Amino acid sequence: MTDEDSTGYQNPYAEYSNSNENGWVGQQVNNNSGHIFTHISPVYHINEDDPPEKKQEVAVAYLRSGAPRPAEKILRDLLWNGHATAERAYYYVLSVLGARSVYEIDSGLIEEIWQARKICATDADGEWRDALEVVMGLLRWQPDQSGEEVEWDGQWQSLRVFDALPARRREEIGEHLTLVVQGRVREHLEAQARRRVLSERVRDDRVKRAWKFFELPPLEPRLYPRAPLAEQPPDRGAYIGGALFLLAGVGVLLASLWWTVVLAIPLLTGSGWVLMRHRTDAQARQLVDAADDLDGQLYRTLGEPKSPGHYVPNELVADLRRVVDEQFAAVRPHRRGNWPEQTAATRAYLKHRLVTQYGNSQRSADQVKWLARWYARRVTEPVAHPWQPRGRPVDDAVDQPNRDRDFWFGVLGSVLTLAILLAFGQIVAVPLLGAGAGWVVVMGRKAFIVRLAGTMRQGDEQRLLVEERQGLAEWHELLADRPSDTEMARWLAMDKAHIRYDAMDRAGLTDRDVVAHIIMTEGAKGANAARLGDGPLYYSSYLVRVFLLSRSGVREASAELDLLTGDVRNEKRNLFRYDALASARVRETGVRRTRAKNGQPTSSAKLQAVSFKLCLVNGEEIVSVSEALRRPESSLDEEEGLADLVLRTSGIESALRVLESVAAEGSDWIVRDQERRARWSHDLFGSDR
Repeated sequence: MTDEDSTGYQNPYAEYSNSNENGWVGQQVNNNSGHIFTHISPVYHINEDDPPEKKQEVAVAYLRSGAPRPAEKILRDLLWNGHATAERAYYYVLSVLGARSVYEIDSGLIEEIWQARKICATDADGEWRDALEVVMGLLRWQPDQSGEEVEWDGQWQSLRVFDALPARRREEIGEHLTLVVQGRVREHLEAQARRRVLSERVRDDRVKRAWKFFELPPLEPRLYPRAPLAEQPPDRGAYIGGALFLLAGVGVLLASLWWTVVLAIPLLTGSGWVLMRHRTDAQARQLVDAADDLDGQLYRTLGEPKSPGHYVPNELVADLRRVVDEQFAAVRPHRRGNWPEQTAATRAYLKHRLVTQYGNSQRSADQVKWLARWYARRVTEPVAHPWQPRGRPVDDAVDQPNRDRDFWFGVLGSVLTLAILLAFGQIVAVPLLGAGAGWVVVMGRKAFIVRLAGTMRQGDEQRLLVEERQGLAEWHELLADRPSDTEMARWLAMDKAHIRYDAMDRAGLTDRDVVAHIIMTEGAKGANAARLGDGPLYYSSYLVRVFLLSRSGVREASAELDLLTGDVRNEKRNLFRYDALASARVRETGVRRTRAKNGQPTSSAKLQAVSFKLCLVNGEEIVSVSEALRRPESSLDEEEGLADLVLRTSGIESALRVLESVAAEGSDWIVRDQERRARWSHDLFGSDR
């Protein structure tokens, strides 16, 4: 998805691989058992010597993917280290305001916002300067301590200029100022967002594409040789009797009429060879088909595969079984029949094969999901057994007329040879030669058939591997339009907005009625998670909590969100007064530090987990949210950085500040909030700086 502005930002997937080998990821804890995966990509990677344009591109990528804090850090370094432009100042101000309430914007950030505006004031690039001026104008429109909006000259001009901005600018400003602005400004921004939220939720074939973001890189199929055929070729001892008869017959000929050996032996040998090879291909194919049928019967009675040893984890075996059953259930045809019974042999074959081939690979079972899906669809095709290739090669059999002609040539050659010998009076040699030749032909045919059957089966396995590789190529083609994380962020943002608007409509609240709102997300139980490079983590399903703080109290709505489709399920709503709130308990796991940096004391916080509980005066726990990190194989700095990113993008950080204040101040919270906003506005615009 290519952007419309000068950044030229795109979100291509460079390559993707299993996080156990090439990436590290975090997880919000909610008894989540889905896979977690990092797609390798240069989109979020920065080197110290990268040009400012590259760093800006990464910062904007963070901002648009719903992670303003990393963007803020990158853009701050650019602005204060000699690489300031109006465009970077504009994006920096948005990154400071994004996902923050007025409770979190302290005097230091206010000063930096004002300094960024000064940078814009002298820049010749009018588009970005105008965009930042619109942002500052909208921020100025805040209620005073009495709750009335403060007016100033040209107040309506800011909204008119806002409406004239490009669509991308309006979306950016509306998204990142939602938690800060109040009154008519917020009403105006919300009206803009409401008009596009429904269309944005289904934009760009979401249902057809969103699931692809969470797909792990598929593993290559491997040749799977099945058990040897039960039939074995005769050993050398089986030929001894026939050889003795032949030698005896030849001896008799040499003793009585030696020159007939020169005629008889080549004719008998040629005729015997023809008879020995007659229809061996068809019978070998029958032998292969019979073995496949026997395998099918065996697989129908075979139990679930188990780990063959400690080198194959039991959890992986269970996951492989799960993947197979899920894929077969997903493609079940909508017609009458016993699908589990119909697919029992194929599922058993595939489960045992996957455990054998991939059980010791240290890879996720979901990386062979494509193969299970391919076999599940194959069951519905006209193939006797899904482990057989679709077609027979041309050289497996010749046409019937040629085979019959060769057979009669062999019979005729043998009969004529023995008849000629009999005409020359070789009464003793003929029975010996006939018995010996027949013996050798019978044994030879059996050997040919068994060996040819083995060759055919190996050929089937090779052709099946070719078909599986073609199936893998089709899977790669299917995933070619995998969505970028910018698209995932847009869908998630629109879903959260939709849930909030729906909660407001159900409660009969207007935008003016809602003093503040809070949205928190956490990964749902069993949800898969994925991220692009060092970007934010996305879950295939979420538990979304929306808090609407009005003058009369707090309305809380929670729902399960399927990010793959946008479906919202199992909504729950609560309503409580401010004076009913008893406590808000917060527990942090991590460290807060003060270090000397460039000769100046610098404070920082590295959090690895935060839990938040909100209780009523009757002791009822109405909110309980935990954000934490599954400990990856990574350095401490990487682990802390990801934990910080996970916590900030979940919305819990902003929620903590607001809900702690609500719990502490009760019904006076509204007045205190207005006072805070008035002080914040004065600090930002007092005496126009």
